Amino acid sequence: MDTRPSPGKWSASECIQHLNQTIESYLPNLKTAIDGYKSSSTTATDYKRTLKIKLISKFLSPPYKLKSKTFTELLPKTNLSVDKIRTDFLENQKNVMEIIDSLSLEELNEIKIASPFKSSLKFKLGELFEFLAVHQQRHLWQAQKHLALLEIQQ
Repeated sequence: MDTRPSPGKWSASECIQHLNQTIESYLPNLKTAIDGYKSSSTTATDYKRTLKIKLISKFLSPPYKLKSKTFTELLPKTNLSVDKIRTDFLENQKNVMEIIDSLSLEELNEIKIASPFKSSLKFKLGELFEFLAVHQQRHLWQAQKHLALLEIQQ
């Protein structure tokens, strides 16, 4: 899992570590936004997807055709063990699922959160969770592809 498929490409464990860093970067702002939310008394019946999230999802979904640079803060650290990365990943998934389970449709549509890396990039909670899901899909697909490539090379 630690072997890079080629120079400049992330290993499978680095892909997962990047996902951990992404979720861990959003969690503090996410909890603050939820705790500070005051209901507007609207009754939401559906999660409403915006054009922004539709485009982000299309761009990130595997198999992706365009590569994108990540924020420097989210480049994988090279000093963590695969076991630590795996444990953190499972814990992060559990934390996010608990948060999602605690939210109403109103909160998914109404609560907004800014990116911890670019404050002008704001998401409704529903959009944020969709972004995190498709981002995860992209990098898990990438990790799986790299592991398969390494297996062929052996």
